[in-house]
Amino acid sequence: MPQSPQRTCIALAAPTQPVEHAALFARMAQELNFELVPLERGADCAQRILQASFLLADVSGNDPEVLYYVGVAHTFGKRVFLVTDTIEDLPYDLASCRAWVVDPAADNREILRAMAQFLSVPYAIGPVRVFLGKFAYFGENLIALRFAAFLIDAAWMLILLAIVLDLLVPSDQATFLETLQLWFAELDRPLEGDTTTAQNVTVTMGYAVFGYFALSTWLLRATFGQYVLGLRVVQTDYRRATFGQCVGRAILSILVIMTYGAAFLSAMRGPGYRAVHDALSGTTVVRMHAV
Repeated sequence: MPQSPQRTCIALAAPTQPVEHAALFARMAQELNFELVPLERGADCAQRILQASFLLADVSGNDPEVLYYVGVAHTFGKRVFLVTDTIEDLPYDLASCRAWVVDPAADNREILRAMAQFLSVPYAIGPVRVFLGKFAYFGENLIALRFAAFLIDAAWMLILLAIVLDLLVPSDQATFLETLQLWFAELDRPLEGDTTTAQNVTVTMGYAVFGYFALSTWLLRATFGQYVLGLRVVQTDYRRATFGQCVGRAILSILVIMTYGAAFLSAMRGPGYRAVHDALSGTTVVRMHAV
């Protein structure tokens, strides 16, 4: 069975970090199976922080460089696990964050348990959200799941279309292909006076599909396919998308489909990982546990 990729943890610590704290960092990485990577001077630190799974920061002594990169991580919406030598010296702007005090004379087993719990929760509240009242925006590459959700939605819509065709097209059309041929022949008939049944039903189904995408993302925060796969459509601050946003997103989705999916490929690019219709409507797609 293939193993999941090892998580990458950026280690932030002052050059004078106590030996006991460094040993605890190494012990965490070994027992909880993540890669501990120090943040080297001169490297593209912001990019390294952006790409890391989470950060482990020793804020003992309030080293300015460590505190600066903790602020960078919080701005990106990255999760940071804090340890210190004394809670009384923790800066006031980190007061909303949980920090663990390392006891050099103990085995610090409770800190290991806290880190295990920290790793089991994909999202955490940081001071940026406390200040803004919302999540710092940071996306995830979900293009494979989103495409699979689209296929699920397309499949049930095609099944519904087949049922409608079977009910509306004369029964002497024996095969499904013959039914489709008759249907398209009705659609191609010039508009002279009254419209054909095929034309009326096709327009009605077009409105129904549009309404489905708009209303499902507004009421359920997902289409059926997205709901099954654990995806949700929200605003970039993780609030429920408004009705206007959902309607606009449905209209823009039609335009994206008209590009044969090319406009959807922007969902592969971070840090937002949003398709064109996401960006223009002010929405994003996240996993269910994010909301």
